[in-house]
Amino acid sequence: YAPPVDSANVPPSRGRGGGNAGPPAPVQVGYPTDRDRGGPPQGPLVLPGSYTVRVTIPGKAPLTGHVVVEADPLTKFGTADRATRQALLMEIYDWTRALGEAREAVARLASQHDAIAADVGAPADSLNARVARLSTDADRAFRGVDGQRGPIEGWSGLPSIDQRKALGYAIDAASDVIVELDKLVTTDIPAAYRAAGKSWTNAVNSVVAPGG
Repeated sequence: YAPPVDSANVPPSRGRGGGNAGPPAPVQVGYPTDRDRGGPPQGPLVLPGSYTVRVTIPGKAPLTGHVVVEADPLTKFGTADRATRQALLMEIYDWTRALGEAREAVARLASQHDAIAADVGAPADSLNARVARLSTDADRAFRGVDGQRGPIEGWSGLPSIDQRKALGYAIDAASDVIVELDKLVTTDIPAAYRAAGKSWTNAVNSVVAPGG
């Protein structure tokens, strides 16, 4: 699958020596990754099966074809168990994408720090402090959810009880981030603007949690 977050305007990755190491990495704009510790977020592998491939080249007719993805013949991994694991990986994928959107939304809120302070006065101190905390929480939640994918996908078997618990905790933290973001952008900041007799012209949209 495609990376869960965008790669627009991300500079080329660099090796330890600082030299150019390749094309832009698929990372969220504004998301601080550490490429020496696991690299940028990646999408999950597809299930075994037959897939249609379409390649679009500017100025050329699209190229289409088919590719068959086969299961590793050396592992004893049943179809039902593989589907169960894939469902969990797709849940991770959906939450990672949602948290990427949340990171973008929080960055847009942070960019309005001075404008909010000028527009609403004293209440802006509390609002901007919450935005700053939310930025840290969103980043931590992103890492927490995305970090579950590798160990689960790297083992040809069902996720362990501990892995499921760890993912549950990570998703709980992610849910808290999205709930707080929603409260800020749909209730608290608009209320502060109304109290100041003004309209929030640069409103930021909330993010829909997976399954929401």
